Amino acid sequence: MARKPVPRLDPAAALLQKLGGPQAVAAGTGIAPSLVHRWMYPKGEHGGTGGFIPQARIPTIQEFARARGIEITADDFIPTPSTEAA
Repeated sequence: MARKPVPRLDPAAALLQKLGGPQAVAAGTGIAPSLVHRWMYPKGEHGGTGGFIPQARIPTIQEFARARGIEITADDFIPTPSTEAA
């Protein structure tokens, strides 16, 4: 039986894309790739966080972005009304 694709949830999916993708973020931060991918999964599916990056990981993500000259703000971690409706 074919596996049903898991939707990628924002704001995590959009931020990870902005930073070069989940694999790049995992490699550049030392966070396990499976954990980074879970940030994009719905809660209750594959250990997903519902599109949220855990608060404890935010400083690491900010440093990763800063080291690469990628500007991110607090807004990148917060869902917008358009992403909440999705």
